[in-house]
Amino acid sequence: MGKVTNHRRWLVIGLVVGSLLSCDSNTGYRGYLTEGFEWSYFVECDSQEKWWLKNTPTMMDLRKKLSNKGVKFVYDMSQTNPTVYVSVTGQLSEKGQWGHLGQYPRQLAINKYQAYSMDKQDICG
Repeated sequence: MGKVTNHRRWLVIGLVVGSLLSCDSNTGYRGYLTEGFEWSYFVECDSQEKWWLKNTPTMMDLRKKLSNKGVKFVYDMSQTNPTVYVSVTGQLSEKGQWGHLGQYPRQLAINKYQAYSMDKQDICG
């Protein structure tokens, strides 16, 4: 019984280490983000594919910083929200169904932002 338990322990450790090593959280992305009532997404420069934005501590910090500069997202269905161009690093999920009603093909978890602007040229060139 001890060998089975030990084997299971090493199997679990191997799976955890393997999944951590496969996570690339330092990939850079440039594009825009916006959010509102039951939607929150990021679109890379020169793309139209929307990725669900995971609510990370970095996203909460970015929202606060933007709000302090007068850029506010509202969560009322009748409102139009701002588009903010960003340069970020984060982890992109595998293809699947993400976000509200699974309508996004990927999820982006932002762990750092380098720059943000209301002007597309500043970020996307």
